[in-house]
Amino acid sequence: MASPRQVPRNRTHPGTGCGDGPVDVRFSGPYPHATRPLVLAVGLVTVDVVHRVDRLAGSDEKVVGHDQRIEPGGPAANAARVAAMLHDGLQNEPHSEPHGTPLGDAYDRPHESARLLAPFGRSPLRPVLARSLRDAGVSWHDPRSHVPHEAPVSSILVEPSGARAVVSGGAPSLPATARLGRHTVERLLADVGAVLVDGHALPYALAVARAARERGIPVVFDGGSAKPGTRELLAHVDLAILSAAFRAPGGGDPLDWVQAAGVALVARSDGPRPVHARIGARRIRIPVPHVPVVDTTGAGDVLHGAAAQAVALLGLTPATVPDILRYAVQIASQSCAHAGVTLRGNPLKINLDQFLRW
Repeated sequence: MASPRQVPRNRTHPGTGCGDGPVDVRFSGPYPHATRPLVLAVGLVTVDVVHRVDRLAGSDEKVVGHDQRIEPGGPAANAARVAAMLHDGLQNEPHSEPHGTPLGDAYDRPHESARLLAPFGRSPLRPVLARSLRDAGVSWHDPRSHVPHEAPVSSILVEPSGARAVVSGGAPSLPATARLGRHTVERLLADVGAVLVDGHALPYALAVARAARERGIPVVFDGGSAKPGTRELLAHVDLAILSAAFRAPGGGDPLDWVQAAGVALVARSDGPRPVHARIGARRIRIPVPHVPVVDTTGAGDVLHGAAAQAVALLGLTPATVPDILRYAVQIASQSCAHAGVTLRGNPLKINLDQFLRW
């Protein structure tokens, strides 16, 4: 069986509209595959309290939830968890020998399958969150761990259809002077094959994205929404994957806006409908498989985490983008058949090389 890193170039994929021929793009790559496919995710981490309910409550009404759970949340944290699961599956080495030096938090563990840079602060829920991330194989660095902060808790209500309502706890506020030291950035990027930024924790995201570019590490943008500073961040992004909720400031086509900001490789998901992507001037379409939906919570985060892991493994060139997106779409779709952000029981997490042969 061929290595998953040996990706045929310029081949045709049914349904994608992408085949042989010139691709007119300008981006800072191409980036070869990484020798160790670790993903570093930068942005938001929260504590999510999830309730499965028969229906949403109306005004001044109470409903009884069932199957409650408490787990890490936030787009960057979820993407890191997904990347860690895929890393373990691809390497076939869960709980293997240590991968490098854990980063700067008392709750890190030697088994490191992904990294997370996300401010959270000191709170009673911090140990619970840290343990969950550690158990998922995510090494967490919190630049604000010494600052008291009420835990940013998000409440999620999941209906029988799999649709959900979310009250987000948001991110802790950062001072204008928030910075990362050069040594910290170096440690965070050591042995990393791809960086994912979700637009939160902007001072940290900018520092890491700039440094990643300088080191030839591709940067993926999780575009849940446009935030203050998003355009500045996009100047350091190689591949942007937007959600259906992403709106271009001032209106207009979100893909046009992101490309105008300097990103040559862009895509936009749309729930169960196809993902539309542009490779420079070329437009492609990635079909989304239909699955029995149990829970759509975090499906976009799964998409971005899987894409980042595929970038780290395959490298980022115009030729690898269709494979990266097809793989991420398959993983995200399968996650909707399970409760929460999980890939357990998903055979696609094991053999990316087999997937590429389908």
